[in-house]
Amino acid sequence: MNAVYEKFESILDLPYTVSVLSAEDSKLHWHRTLTFIFVLSGKIELHLYSDKMELNQGDLMLINPGDMHCLRKVGNTENEVLKLQANPIYFNKFVGNFSDLTFRCIPSEIKGSTKEKYDRLRHLLAKFVYDLSGKTKGYSLRISALMLEMMEMLYLHFVETSEDKCNRLRGDSIKTLRMALNKIDKEFDRGMTLSSLADDLELNMHYLSRLIKKSLGITFQEYIDSKRLQRAIELLTQSDKTVTEVALESGFPNVKSMNRLIKAKYELTSRELRKKKGELNDQLVGVQFRLGEAEIEDKAKLQDKLFKHLFKYLDASYQ
Repeated sequence: MNAVYEKFESILDLPYTVSVLSAEDSKLHWHRTLTFIFVLSGKIELHLYSDKMELNQGDLMLINPGDMHCLRKVGNTENEVLKLQANPIYFNKFVGNFSDLTFRCIPSEIKGSTKEKYDRLRHLLAKFVYDLSGKTKGYSLRISALMLEMMEMLYLHFVETSEDKCNRLRGDSIKTLRMALNKIDKEFDRGMTLSSLADDLELNMHYLSRLIKKSLGITFQEYIDSKRLQRAIELLTQSDKTVTEVALESGFPNVKSMNRLIKAKYELTSRELRKKKGELNDQLVGVQFRLGEAEIEDKAKLQDKLFKHLFKYLDASYQ
């Protein structure tokens, strides 16, 4: 079974990204994020490995990192889907093994006491989107708190059982890639090289290099550089560390290597970027909702057109 890796790029140090899309006949793919799928309107068909299920308006589904899946439209039915992706590694600072856990939240299996927890997740998602779309004073703090509460709900009530895990199929190459990427994410700031990674995983270096390039569409060096750059931006904008300290703590061998990447991406030096801290902080919470290629920033349109079926899960006093 062939599957395409879908790259997740967070907004600097934020652990999530949000998008609105219409499900078409997409290819089977996978990514390394926890992905919430909420059907805003219509209905869609979700293929998860060899399973196929129909999701209707109001359904909330969770897809684990590495799960091969695709979203497809049902007949000629129009649909709109909200996708919230969260980087599980970010939450290891709160629960040490969080990124090693898998979760199970499938609408057709929700019953009994689980229904209350499921509705709570939808409620939290509705509040998250409402605050993010409104962007009123303090919203960045509120959405961060809501994201943590959603992860707490998963951790307390939706962790996958051993039996469930045995029923899920994963290709050997997918498992190998996940191990490699998890190790890079945890140790990219410790002088890691392709050779040292291959030795640690007891893999042939050339095989590992081809696997990463084929799956991610970028080389090992490009991937680890992106992780180091993300850490460097975080330290430059949110700490008083010297530029040299930032470079070394981000895994770069020297300041010159860090500056080269920053210049290529932002057309700024490290010091110039630090001076633009206020503008960058605005970007940190500047998530835009997209429907196709069109950005929708008007709150009334978001409520009336896109999110009316999601916002019904809000408390009456919240709006």
